[in-house]
Amino acid sequence: MKFRSYHAVNKEDCWFVRNRVSLRPITWGQRGGTYLSYEVSFVSCCKQRRLLVCAQPGQLASDNLDMPRLRRHVTPGSIQHLISRFVDHEYRIDTPEIRANYLRRFSDVLPRNDWSALAYAVMSTHIHNVLRAGFAPCARIIQPIHTGFATWLNRRQQRLGPVFAGRYKNVGFEGELLAILLAYLHNNPVRAGVAMDPADSDWTSHRAYIGDVKAPVWLDVDLGLSLCEFSATPSGRLAFHDFVRSRSVDHGGLIVGDSEVVKSSIGLRAAVGGPAEIGSVHVLGEGLQRTPVWTCPEAQYCTPWRGNPDVVLELVASETQIDLRLIKSKARRRDIVRARRLSVLIWYRYLGRSLKQIAEPLSISLSAASQLLTNTKAIEALAPAAIRIANRCHSVKLRELVNET
Repeated sequence: MKFRSYHAVNKEDCWFVRNRVSLRPITWGQRGGTYLSYEVSFVSCCKQRRLLVCAQPGQLASDNLDMPRLRRHVTPGSIQHLISRFVDHEYRIDTPEIRANYLRRFSDVLPRNDWSALAYAVMSTHIHNVLRAGFAPCARIIQPIHTGFATWLNRRQQRLGPVFAGRYKNVGFEGELLAILLAYLHNNPVRAGVAMDPADSDWTSHRAYIGDVKAPVWLDVDLGLSLCEFSATPSGRLAFHDFVRSRSVDHGGLIVGDSEVVKSSIGLRAAVGGPAEIGSVHVLGEGLQRTPVWTCPEAQYCTPWRGNPDVVLELVASETQIDLRLIKSKARRRDIVRARRLSVLIWYRYLGRSLKQIAEPLSISLSAASQLLTNTKAIEALAPAAIRIANRCHSVKLRELVNET
């Protein structure tokens, strides 16, 4: 599996450490501490990089490196399980009207995007959504729904403050496991003790799947049944109902919504320095697990550089022939602003560090640093110099590592 920048990763680059596999050495700048669980092998699939992970079960390692958050990667066409929890596990959805208000918002957002809603489970303390990904960012779907709903809910319940406990979690699924995922969702009311049978509750999309109620226009039940390999005929819906009921307790070997999966995705993005996602773990039996991992072939992968921002600023000052004190000053001269833009571009885009870390030594705000990257033509003109200086930064860091050893 070859990445498009400083490194290549393959099976020989991995070794097993107490049921954990480290991506050793992804670049010479990586100083350990980031591990991925399970033994890794790489295959190619549908113009995207994908690896299947099979190993003995073990404790997933969490990533504790001090580095900026990397964007999530969602492959178009993939199945995404989104989990959103309320602050302090409060029972915020306590009436049918509140539940209906939340679901009604999908009819406003989904028609303007290329995502498809396949299933839902709107519980009192948390919400599950199953979507088929399109090319639009996932946040374009969820943010307007959750922002509007949170504002409405606080007004209705005469409350202040956040409603949702941070960002939603999204876990990718392989298509052949969708039926097990839907059975897990539709049995949520049964496991919570509020219903004896999945068909007895209107908290999930199960009644729409079996034809007891008309499905809302934004919910693609036929697509969901087809992906689960059930027909949309009465006999097919009955077979789906029997399948869901048979798994009211058994998850079919599927570990869904596990927080460790999300932590491992963060660790993977930190390890490869780019967008990547670990999917839900599927227990195969006999102590084996399979975990799909998706990465983005168009992305520039590079482990974040571990050096000091002063090194970047000194190299930019040398490249532009502008005094370092002027670059750090409040001066608005055109060449000085250009030098600041170059510094931010190198630090954020080519070294994989956060804007906040470069904004402070430049004596500018975080929003000002972000604004410097919005001028597309200026960024394109600075790209060759940014790449050249970024490579010099890695050379400086390499010499430091050699000296340390």
